[in-house]
Amino acid sequence: RQHWRPIDLVLALRFLAEFSLHHLPQVTQAGALCRELQMRTEQRLGEMRHLELAHLARALVQLTAGSGLPDNTLLGRVAENFSRRAQDLPLGALLHLSSSLLAARAPMPVELGRLLSEKAQADLAHLRPFEIALLAKASAHFRLQDPKLLLQLRRAVGSNLDSF
Repeated sequence: RQHWRPIDLVLALRFLAEFSLHHLPQVTQAGALCRELQMRTEQRLGEMRHLELAHLARALVQLTAGSGLPDNTLLGRVAENFSRRAQDLPLGALLHLSSSLLAARAPMPVELGRLLSEKAQADLAHLRPFEIALLAKASAHFRLQDPKLLLQLRRAVGSNLDSF
């Protein structure tokens, strides 16, 4: 019997979602497989690392792209799990999750917004232009009203205007 790690479950779900296999009539078992993988990932949510959680959020958004909005309850649980071990949270994974929440038009938990603001301020000098643009969009969409972050974003855009 195969032992599935959380990353295996998430990447299999992401593969199914990326290629919309659950919508293809030629792949009759894909819908059942998606439901099974989603149920198993939900059960193992507490074991997942930050990057796995970010990939899961993206898969959930992709799975429901053609059929309406994703399950915001599960997306919310994924976002809340990001707050665990906040000191270990890489900004890239946080930006990945923010992008998924933006695509799903899902709300960002307050604690996660605070973490995004803190991590972004600490790493803003090392961000690439598209990450700065994503951060600015997330700040506006999620109403991150951190004046220090907004001022730093304005300066970052102003100093790299040719890159945008």
